[in-house]
Amino acid sequence: MNRRTKLLVCALSLTAAAAGKPQVEAQKILDRHLAWRGGREAFAQLQSVEHHGTISLATFQGPCDIWETRKGSRRIDFDLKIVAGSQVVNPADSWEINASGQVDDLGAGDAIEARRERELTFGVHLVGPWRNRARLLSPEDRDGLTWDVIRFTYDDGDRIDFLIAGDGSLTWIRSLTDAEIIWRKYEDWRMVEGIRYSFHENELHHNPRQNVELSWDSIKVNREMDVMRFVRPTHRIRKARFVNHASSTGWMDFDLHEESHIYLEGKINGHATPMVVDSAAGASAMSMAYAKQLGLQSEGKFVGSGFGGDQEISLISDVTIQLGTLTFPGMRVAVVDLSAIERRFGRELPFILGKDAFVETVVDIDYPRRRIAFHDASRYSYKGPGRRLAAFAEGDGVRMVKATVEDLPPAQFTLDTGNGSSLLLYARYVEANQLLAGRTPLSDRRNTAIGGSYIVTVGTVRSFSFSDLALSNVPTSFFRTGPAGSGTTDRLAGNIGNDILSRFHIVFDYPHDRIFIEPESDWRARPFRKDRTGLFVERHGNHLEVMHVAVGSPAARSGWKIGDLISKINGVSVSGQDSTGQAWRVGAAGTTVVLTDSSGNSRSLVLADYY
Repeated sequence: MNRRTKLLVCALSLTAAAAGKPQVEAQKILDRHLAWRGGREAFAQLQSVEHHGTISLATFQGPCDIWETRKGSRRIDFDLKIVAGSQVVNPADSWEINASGQVDDLGAGDAIEARRERELTFGVHLVGPWRNRARLLSPEDRDGLTWDVIRFTYDDGDRIDFLIAGDGSLTWIRSLTDAEIIWRKYEDWRMVEGIRYSFHENELHHNPRQNVELSWDSIKVNREMDVMRFVRPTHRIRKARFVNHASSTGWMDFDLHEESHIYLEGKINGHATPMVVDSAAGASAMSMAYAKQLGLQSEGKFVGSGFGGDQEISLISDVTIQLGTLTFPGMRVAVVDLSAIERRFGRELPFILGKDAFVETVVDIDYPRRRIAFHDASRYSYKGPGRRLAAFAEGDGVRMVKATVEDLPPAQFTLDTGNGSSLLLYARYVEANQLLAGRTPLSDRRNTAIGGSYIVTVGTVRSFSFSDLALSNVPTSFFRTGPAGSGTTDRLAGNIGNDILSRFHIVFDYPHDRIFIEPESDWRARPFRKDRTGLFVERHGNHLEVMHVAVGSPAARSGWKIGDLISKINGVSVSGQDSTGQAWRVGAAGTTVVLTDSSGNSRSLVLADYY
């Protein structure tokens, strides 16, 4: 839901809880739990807390340390051997050391969650103004016991439920965090200088392979703490190295594959490697097939989330990425099965160049002239005529900008060079603003991304704008409610893709949280690339296989079915093309395309707008 709706719901919830017997009962239950934890005075005297122990994720285990202060700072360090990192939040700043050792802004969502963890440590819900937000729900049965349930709702719509037993003890906390329900089990409670803390925690997700276990060897309170632990390093850990201390790579040509994805020639460990530049990828990634081809051994198995849902990933350490005269040595990259995306592209996808290339450099993408440059951020000064957009870190630290759909309030969107379409709107934003109500015509399409394939509704929004740049009648994919990872976030409205971005010269200056946009002369008048067939295909050997037929499309009216095979396009063999030849799908309305099926029969398809 949008922020205005969330605030209204929250206000109504608080009003309902502010008077009457349920509120009185809620306060009594909280008092019972507070007494069990150690009492109001013990929390009032609490100034700092340290946790030292072990973290377990999937099949990996390693040390974990947390430092927290009453004044609002929190730091967590972890080391799972194949991946390590730090996350730090302060009242006015938040930062992280990522898997490759780079220092970057911590995503706003991660910062929110870290600050809420600190509030739990200091009992803010029990002794602070949060008590007035307590709402008593119906009792629930779990583990053979009946629990009183106290709910606190945050301003952004997230919430947290305390399950409290009759004696005041607590074993379970349930939270709704950015549309995902997470259960936490707290065991082995011990008194630490007057306050009861759990020495064993389990965080349970919808996918068990994402569960996290924390076991504490020691918890210390009110110890003197080095405040420098929370200060962002003034000398950043740098991976980016320019040859001969140059300030830029200079311009490098790229191929905008089928007008949708930036393919840049680079090197991985000295091997020439085509790379797709993806500003919204939280980390760079290598295909499993390419890792095998290079003889690189990956470590570990984790579960990551993409637009298509959850997918297994592993990691490779000490990878060297070279982009012209720029080198990133000692990088840690994900290894992912990209074969389904390759079939969709009809082209090999060995490597995705993700956010870690944007963290330390200014990435200068001149779409109209098909060229890209990487500049040393510490010496870069923008002198162009473009609009400046403020950029905000979100999610994995990927930057967001404010943009507007039709007459709705501005919302946060990703600028995504890895998105080959024009505009994606996420399910929660679509539902909260009823963007599909009365909108016609509508159809559907099949997208393929990390995590698998998924179906979205497609239509057209009347206007879309960022800064003072407004576009009309923008083809748009509307996400449907689905599993986590499928556009279900509450914190973002959507994703701006290359059919919009390619109208501009764009400078991504992540280190200074800004983006510059220079419009090309035809940026507004240039027509959008729009499928006019209704056929969504993947390449399999010498054929294209139909994977989806859009509702109400020319293909649907012509009787095409899922599983049909195409061997020729306008008389040209599929085997003779270096891709799936998507240009035939986005031709002008009224164009006739002749497709030859696997039996040698020619079938004519007249292109038409169907959404």
